[in-house]
Amino acid sequence: MKTNIPCVCLTITSVLFGCESAESSGAVVTDSAGVVIVQNPEMDLTQWQLSQQPLVAIGSETRGDEYQMFRVQGAVRMSDGRIAVANSGTSEVRIYDDTGEFITSSGSDGDGPGEFRAITSLQRLPGDTLFVYDRSLARYSILDPNGGFVRSSSMVGGDGGPGSPMALGLFGNGYVPAQQTRGGIFAFVAGEAEDPNTEMSVEFLLLRGPDSGATTIGTYPAQQTRITMGEGSISVIRNPLAPETYAVADRNALFVGHSGAYEIHRYDETGAIDRIVRHVVHANPITDAEIDALIERGKESAPNADAARGIEASYRAMEYPETFPLFDDLLIDQVGWLWVRDYLRPTDEIGRWRIYSPDGVMTAQVFAPRDFTLMDAGRDYVLGRLRDELDLERVMLFALTDR
Repeated sequence: MKTNIPCVCLTITSVLFGCESAESSGAVVTDSAGVVIVQNPEMDLTQWQLSQQPLVAIGSETRGDEYQMFRVQGAVRMSDGRIAVANSGTSEVRIYDDTGEFITSSGSDGDGPGEFRAITSLQRLPGDTLFVYDRSLARYSILDPNGGFVRSSSMVGGDGGPGSPMALGLFGNGYVPAQQTRGGIFAFVAGEAEDPNTEMSVEFLLLRGPDSGATTIGTYPAQQTRITMGEGSISVIRNPLAPETYAVADRNALFVGHSGAYEIHRYDETGAIDRIVRHVVHANPITDAEIDALIERGKESAPNADAARGIEASYRAMEYPETFPLFDDLLIDQVGWLWVRDYLRPTDEIGRWRIYSPDGVMTAQVFAPRDFTLMDAGRDYVLGRLRDELDLERVMLFALTDR
């Protein structure tokens, strides 16, 4: 489908997508107790272009229900060019052909095999098998390349409630990397703490099988929040400008980083850290103008005037750090390269992704509109969700050329 395609321009600046050596890039590589540390300096990169128009655009308000996008939580391109979309709003995984025409869908709302309540992620495994995680049910499902249900597995200790372990992927050895938030409101509700505002952390786990339980492989700070207890209610207010922990996994590794420092840890399939990627970058100061822009964006998303006033009051009363976090998203592309997006400030309309080779060397940067959420990338494409000025969602595929 190539109708109703808005003009979206993306730009890539890059050196060749081959193996950029540490020597030519200026990166400093050291070894500490078997862990490779790659220190990347700031450097100028050659500018490259993505296609000015999307090759494929899926989503239309004038076609059938199968083209209506609602809460898209993931999109991946399969080896034959088909595109799988996790449309969480209808509890489906939809499959489209390489031109964007609907083929089939899998799933419906429910708790049974092949059903979903709240899809939160979609990944492509070898052979175009699909990994689908449902946070509400605290379980992942495996679908065949045509969307057929194969099997599902529930998370150890997960009931779907707040604080339950969340699967991040499926390693080639069958282990499941996961994350779980501890402390704070979760400890308070569990009766483990008297104050809901105790410090929270994010634990990363490795589930080795249904009978083996989970092994903690790393612990990182959680984002700053403020809990207010009311009569019969709990109010949770997150600090939107505070650093937090981000993670992404593919078949071979788990990458974790806390955005208060530009340092990404790579865990291998056994749960051991084998590489640390660092980048020398200066944090931007948080100004009054940025806070004003943050408040305006919050008010624009409010459902009514009362909610808008509440958002403004909360944000005005909040204590912010002196500087912005350093990044706010991670992605692993289909050839094993790490993408890290610079923190998107409230006044930014364009976001920048820095791309690192499997050796941890920074080799590229990609610019994309604020409203374009990158979900998949390969040697010659990027795929993601775009929200337009009417808040309508479309899944778009762009070509990466002239490499």
